[in-house]
Formats: sequence, structure tokens, C-alpha cells
Amino acid sequence: IRRVERKLQVTTQMSKTNKETKNGEATARQRLSRVLGHMMPSNEIAPSYVNGCERKKHHAITSRQFLFQNEAFKELQLKTPLQIKEIKTLKVDNVSEYVSKLEWRENVCERSKLNGTPRGYNRFTSNDEYIIGDIIRKANHSETAVSLLRAGARSHICWKKGEVRAAIVTCGGLCPGLNVVICQLVETLHFNYGVNYIWGVKMGYAGIWKKEIPWLRLTPSSIIGINELGGTILGSSRGGFNLEAIVDSLGKNKISQLYIIGGDGSHRGAHAIYQEVKRRKLKITVAGIPKTIDNDIGIIDSSFGFNTAVEEATKAIRSSVTEACCIPNGIGITKLMGREAGFIAAHAVLASRQVDLCLIPEVPMPMEGEHGILDYIYNTCKVQGHAVIVVAEGTLHALSLSPSLSLSL
Repeated sequence: IRRVERKLQVTTQMSKTNKETKNGEATARQRLSRVLGHMMPSNEIAPSYVNGCERKKHHAITSRQFLFQNEAFKELQLKTPLQIKEIKTLKVDNVSEYVSKLEWRENVCERSKLNGTPRGYNRFTSNDEYIIGDIIRKANHSETAVSLLRAGARSHICWKKGEVRAAIVTCGGLCPGLNVVICQLVETLHFNYGVNYIWGVKMGYAGIWKKEIPWLRLTPSSIIGINELGGTILGSSRGGFNLEAIVDSLGKNKISQLYIIGGDGSHRGAHAIYQEVKRRKLKITVAGIPKTIDNDIGIIDSSFGFNTAVEEATKAIRSSVTEACCIPNGIGITKLMGREAGFIAAHAVLASRQVDLCLIPEVPMPMEGEHGILDYIYNTCKVQGHAVIVVAEGTLHALSLSPSLSLSL
């Protein structure tokens, strides 16, 4: 951008010399817009990035939204019968609802190099920004919609400088990317918010309240390289949930922010902790970070660890293909994780491109009959000499089985 800015300044000076200031600036602005791939609206680029002294506050919107604002694109737009008269949103609890007399201060990047620079996409999110959930709509669709409050850093926070003491805990089964999440949490808390005390709670919920399990002090220097390690440096466990003891320990250790990385069971525990904190009116916030490689959370695009799971699943499928191709009428079967969602199986099959049948919980299929699984596999082996099947672990309940076959399974 800086290189383009210099070219823009030179172009503007040349245009002034030729007494074509207005046209020159417009042409230069168009060139800059083309170089940036239309990532910024042309009417905001010049005052914010060229003049140097004038810094206009940016709004972080996507390149798709810029496309919608383009005049040429507006000429192609047609009216539709779609109407949205009312948009409701899901309530998000806030610490201000149960803790009185909070002192709010400006959110300043304490140790970040971003401080004092043009924000662009690194800007604050306001409390009146929402994301519409049901974005696919038909002409006869309801005129109401449901939205979610947009996540992001706020311009003001209720924590005094140096007040925050954070704790991070990983619960449940292991998942790719756990150490990456821990690393990002520590760096964000330390650099962006100036948090000096960040503790890693070892061995799940039990580690919060059991005195024999020491906590681990986390700093940017102590987490170097952990993103390359598997598992979690904090360890994990199932169970060990003692609500009263957990909240007592949080208060005793003056923890003001608790980050819980876990699955559905861990998040039920996180909600119970929040309810108890709210009942006691403690100034503690509880943040849940969903951990599922199945990618089965409908309100997010992708859960961490999912891409790694697909990559490893593709390797397993490759082995099944090799085995099936090396024997007459060989059938290779790869069972992948996916208790209630077949995203790993489906994506791994698309990546492999060597699978003949993919079975997932969302799509019921008959086992027997003219269009059944058995008939299809028989014909596939007859034609190409082998067959490869990928099945998600939760598929059995979606299959239409005969009574005799159900008993044998």
C-alpha cells in the first residue's frame, strides 16, 4: 500500500503541474483502487491513506459488501418480493447486568504495534452490529428474521488497567489446534489488553479446584513453539466438575476471566459456572470456545481442528484405496469420526476423489433392495474390480435395515 501511495502522490503532483488536478486525483484513486482489488471504497482511500494527516475512522466491511456498493453493480439489481419487517436477536448476557457501578474505560492496545496506526480491518465492533442468521430466504418466507450480535473488540471495557487475571482450561477429548488456541489467547490478552497474569489450568475442570494440581503461568515467551505440538500443554480430562468448589477457587485466586475450551458437555459446565457467578454477583466473565472437529456447530463457518481432521482422514482413505485395489473384488472401508454430522467424511471424500460410496448420518440409505448399498457395491466391484467406502461413525441409525440384518449388526 505504501508503494502505491508513493506512486499516487507522484501521479497527483504531475497532474497538478499539467493543471489537471481533479482528473489526475480521480485517475490515481482509480489506479489505487484497482491495485487494492477494490478492498476499500474509492471515496475513503484518498483522505485516509494519501493525505497523511487526516485519519478517517474506517468500517471493517467485506469485499463482498464493497461489491454491493459499486455503482455499476447497483445498475444490475432488480427488485424482489422479499421483505424483512422485523429482525430479532438472541440475547447475550453481559457482566454489567449483575455487577453494579462498573467503571468503563477506553480500550487501548496496551502492547500492540497497531496502536496509533490506521485501523482499517483492525477496528472496534459496535453493539449495534448484527449478523442475520437465516440468510437464505424465499418469496413466501416469513417477514421476520433472527440475528446474532456480532463478535469483536469493543471500544470501551469495564476492566481497570492491570485488573484482569485470566485462566484458560481445556476439557474433554483432544482435538487438533488446542495449543494454537491457547497461544492465540495468551498473545491477545498480553499484547492487546496488557494482561500480566494468565494462568493455564491443568487437567480440565478438576484442575480448577483441586489443590494438588498446580496451575501453569503462561507468558508469550513460555508458549513459543507450542503451536507445533499435538494435544494440549495443559492436559485434559473428563468429569471433575464441582460447581461450588470451582467458583470458590476462582474467587480465591482473583480470576476475572475464565476461558473454557471444550465440547457440548464442557459448555454445559461453563453455563453452570456463569449462572453461579451471576448469582453471587462476582465480577467474572466466562467465555466458552467450542471444540469439535466434527464441525457440527451451525452458527460458525468452521471449528478449529476440522481441516486437520479432513487432511488426516484423507491419508486413511488413501490406505483403503491401496488395499482394495490390490486384491480381487477388494472392498476398503474407512470409518471416520462424525457422531451426528458427516462433514469430515464428506470433505475427505471430496478431497480424495477415489471413493465409491460415502455414508453420513444426515442422508438415510437402504441397505438392501434394487437401489440399496449392497446392490450398489456388488455392481461397482463387478465393473472396476474393487470398491472403497467411507462411513461416518453415526451412520448406523440412518440406514434402513431389514430385521434380520439389524439383529446381526
